[in-house]
Amino acid sequence: MRRLLLVALVATTAGAQTSRSDPTDLQAWYGGSLRLDLPDRWRASAEYRLRMVDNAQQVRGSYLTLGASRRVAGPLRLLSSYRLALVDNGTFHRIAAGAEAERDVGTLTLGLRGLVQYQKQNFTDNDETSSDEDTFVRARLEVSRRLSRRVDLYASSEPYLAFGADHLVDNWRNTVGTKLELAKGRKLNLFYIYRPDYAKATYNRTFHVIGVDLDWTVKVGGGKAGAPR
Repeated sequence: MRRLLLVALVATTAGAQTSRSDPTDLQAWYGGSLRLDLPDRWRASAEYRLRMVDNAQQVRGSYLTLGASRRVAGPLRLLSSYRLALVDNGTFHRIAAGAEAERDVGTLTLGLRGLVQYQKQNFTDNDETSSDEDTFVRARLEVSRRLSRRVDLYASSEPYLAFGADHLVDNWRNTVGTKLELAKGRKLNLFYIYRPDYAKATYNRTFHVIGVDLDWTVKVGGGKAGAPR
């Protein structure tokens, strides 16, 4: 906890938007999600997130993600999602598809997820519109442990790979967090993300993110309760 507070303090005093001389920023993410466990091994989800940047003082934008998945064999589940991001410098459209699997190992649960992500951003400036496109391969390894009936801890590491770019690893998202069960089907997710970013051609950036999400899971029909993170 002391180390986390120190990181937040250093990032807060470091300045506003990242630059070569000041490449560190503290961000705050606030969100909520609705997850539906559906019949025939289907799941669906909707998530909204508000992101604050520049030392958590400025609104970056709103992010709405819609997802669907289906378990196909044993622990293997196929995933797909679409995200609309309305941010300060334009509009992002992102689609992703992949697979994930989980396995219990003693008191731990190990999860592996792979995604192919395509993203297009439309920029609007002085009544002129342009666009930028990126494709990433994301590979996430997650470890979680249930401390009690109402408390779960988790940690994950997820590099974003950009094949053909100047840097193979575009950025790297490392997360630690806890989920607290408030009531049946409702959890409060508190997390911290350490994300080094190598996408800039002339300097590297580092983002520290502190986030709060309210997760609501609903069982519909013959669905099985308990949606993945």
